[in-house]
Amino acid sequence: MIRVVLLALAATASPQASLEYFSHVRDVTVSNPARHNYVVVDGKAWEHARRDLGDARLYQGNTQIPYALKKQEAAITRTEEEAKILNLGTVNGGTEFDLKISNLLEYDRVNLHIAASNFVSTASVYGVSSPGVRVRTELGSYTIYDLTKEGLGSNSVLKLPDTSFRFLHLRLAKSILPEQLKSATVSNYQEKKAAWTPAGSCQILGEKNKYTNISCHVPVNFPLARVEFKVSGTGNFRRSVSLMDSKGAMAGTSSISRVRLTTEGSTVTTEELGIAVSDDLGKDFTISVSNGDDPPLGITAVQPLAVEHRIYFNPAGNSTFQLYYGDAQLDSPSYDYAKLFQEEGAATQAQMGGESVNPAFQGRPDQRPWSERHSWILWIAMLCVIGVLAVLALRGFRNKTPSAA
Repeated sequence: MIRVVLLALAATASPQASLEYFSHVRDVTVSNPARHNYVVVDGKAWEHARRDLGDARLYQGNTQIPYALKKQEAAITRTEEEAKILNLGTVNGGTEFDLKISNLLEYDRVNLHIAASNFVSTASVYGVSSPGVRVRTELGSYTIYDLTKEGLGSNSVLKLPDTSFRFLHLRLAKSILPEQLKSATVSNYQEKKAAWTPAGSCQILGEKNKYTNISCHVPVNFPLARVEFKVSGTGNFRRSVSLMDSKGAMAGTSSISRVRLTTEGSTVTTEELGIAVSDDLGKDFTISVSNGDDPPLGITAVQPLAVEHRIYFNPAGNSTFQLYYGDAQLDSPSYDYAKLFQEEGAATQAQMGGESVNPAFQGRPDQRPWSERHSWILWIAMLCVIGVLAVLALRGFRNKTPSAA
């Protein structure tokens, strides 16, 4: 009996990858076999692969090829130091000063900390070898502003080209007084922007009760992260956006806007036509843009987006591969290539062909434990044991019952 129970509870070994267990396959064509390549996971793959892509396998013939799965998310690194302000004063009605950079060998940002509000100004920046010299290298003119009263935020960060000058000379327009400049920092700022891939589609339904309604569909498993709007025209606007799931329940709120403002000869343009969304929103959802008493926006397109996922690999001189997926029981792979991989700008995008059903597909045999596959036998055995125990207990009770006097 003990041996039977142990066999029933024994777990099966982890499933291994095999070509006949993948439901779908794609051809992958490499244009530069001498470099690392990557393919971008598209909507078709998301529909039939596991949500975590852990069942994806790359093959060259019958040989499995190691790969690294990388999400193209936004990333920021920054090294910053405070710059010493020198020679702060007024020249021809404008504020001028020098900045001394001590430690950073290279930088591309200057952040001015200004104790002022509701202004739009211009900052002209020059690289100099030392304060007071006439020979200057022009590094650009930048718009700085504080429009918090209008709800448009503020910006006093100057985005320079990569710079190594030990000193900078800055000239601010008349709207900023010397005493309003409190401090300044310089930084080496490296930004990697997110890459996006289309995730389904949306249909603009039109306006009803002061709302523009939009219906969207995203394939199952697609990791939805953002929705982008395209709006015609150049007019200023700020509109609230609501998201509802397939049951009509509120799933989130946000806003889209476009503002162009000119003050004292400087123009500030801010635009945000995308909203972040949760990937648990569901495959069908509705977007409502509030128009209030204004005319509806000229929304020409709405596109759901997912962060781009790339599968990197080393072709090792080969030009044709196959990407297989669609094996729900397969564990995620573990490759040394993925553990040691570093993304490089020289990688080449390989082309992925159309999706097809794997002609060798047979389906994985049932690998559940014996106890799960034959649970009915265990139930019968348990009932039999309970019955035997009940009979024995009843007999014992009768044997212990004293006889009548």
